[in-house]
Amino acid sequence: MNSASDLEQLFLMLWREVKPPSIPDPIREYPFASPRRFRADFAWPAEKVMVEIQGGIYSKGRHTRGGGFEAECERRCLAAYLGWRVFELTRRMLEEEPARWLGMIAELICSRVI
Repeated sequence: MNSASDLEQLFLMLWREVKPPSIPDPIREYPFASPRRFRADFAWPAEKVMVEIQGGIYSKGRHTRGGGFEAECERRCLAAYLGWRVFELTRRMLEEEPARWLGMIAELICSRVI
């Protein structure tokens, strides 16, 4: 697995293994800041929880270079302003401690269900 989309598939596979049955799968590529074109990799809109998969962090990917990094900062600030809770997950986090991180996400989603 090398690309962000591979990591996204890994996240979804792991999520489906550990999530409580009462929590639905997330919406992929959710536009969270209309009319801006920002999209969350995965989102639970009703609970305002999103997951961003950060690939290419050691290979000078788009998110770690100047313009891409600034766009990511703007995106995260806008998400926070709009009340979103954002989890940013890396390959290491998904491969070494998936239960820890996915458990936190599930717990937060459950606590925000009205």
